[in-house]
Amino acid sequence: IGLYTMTAIATCWVTNVVFASVFKVPLGAESGHITALILALIFSPAGLGDRGAMGAFIFACVWASVTTTWTSTVF
Repeated sequence: IGLYTMTAIATCWVTNVVFASVFKVPLGAESGHITALILALIFSPAGLGDRGAMGAFIFACVWASVTTTWTSTVF
């Protein structure tokens, strides 16, 4: 669970920084951390060698962070 949490926090933070600079909006660090913690609790941890599960998890983190950043620019 620790590996998934650290991966989620790092992925969501990097995605938030990139998309906040692209969309020229203020960086909301809290939303990235909350998103990362929710995703870490939703996904069940897989083995360290399961690259498919980790890839799906990273994709979900990026998707959730982009959605959070995009909705803050639209609404």
